[in-house]
Amino acid sequence: MRCQAELRAPMPVPDPGARLDAIVLAAGGSRRLGRPKQLIEFAGEPLVRQCARRALMAAPQGVTVVVGAQAEAVLAALRGLPVRIVFNAKWEEGMSTSIHAAIDALPDDAQGVLIMLADQPFVPVEHLQALASTWRTQAQAMVATAYDDGQGVPAVFPRARFAELRALRGDSGARRVLRARAAEVIGIACPQAAIDVDTEADLERLGADAAAAARHAADRGVD
Repeated sequence: MRCQAELRAPMPVPDPGARLDAIVLAAGGSRRLGRPKQLIEFAGEPLVRQCARRALMAAPQGVTVVVGAQAEAVLAALRGLPVRIVFNAKWEEGMSTSIHAAIDALPDDAQGVLIMLADQPFVPVEHLQALASTWRTQAQAMVATAYDDGQGVPAVFPRARFAELRALRGDSGARRVLRARAAEVIGIACPQAAIDVDTEADLERLGADAAAAARHAADRGVD
């Protein structure tokens, strides 16, 4: 009797042409901090501008920045960058409204979206590019940043999950979709993503971490 050939799942084929857009959520009023954190200056420029520049390197086909609180100041911080601006008039109703506004503004040929927060200044562009390149090999999966307590943003969502992102309500963010479909998520570790800005204590830590990074670069002779 002839041996049957073992059936194997086909290897995923990268699709370099699949359009991936990025969303930068920068509409909140930062109630706990008391002022919009997206406008905080760090390493010589506002956090929102840093985030948008990294987004453009990871998803050069299109970057959408959602603004709301202090919109004019945020627009000024982004001046000169080739990004699409979406104003969220409902920003006070929670993060979900910014996600809705951004998803609705995506072009029809967007096959995936990289969702980013404006207050994670230490996330390197290499991590964002790793999320994007992994998604291109498995474009129906979600690819997210792995934290100690689960998966979160930055994360890439395929078009098949856009309806679930639109269904979010209140201050629920994209992490709810990741948790609901944890078995479909590919996680990529990035310890730097855990550093964000919510309180004055976070700001102090941000400054300390930046100083430590500068000293480390100087010790290595990096300009």
